[in-house]
Amino acid sequence: MVLLLIFKLGGILSIILLVAGFVRPVYVLWFLPKCNRLGVLYGYGSASLVCWSGYFVTDYFFKV
Repeated sequence: MVLLLIFKLGGILSIILLVAGFVRPVYVLWFLPKCNRLGVLYGYGSASLVCWSGYFVTDYFFKV
């Protein structure tokens, strides 16, 4: 299913960007005036949680 693929790729990408942002926050928050690790955690951590929860809920309810 395409929706599962989108959620999984979104989750993987957000975890990769989360790790890169913890190493150096300016890599992923270059568009903000203040780049800190808390902003990285809020932005990409919440995106990761939303994507993975969407993946598991979709996988549970729409088994083929």
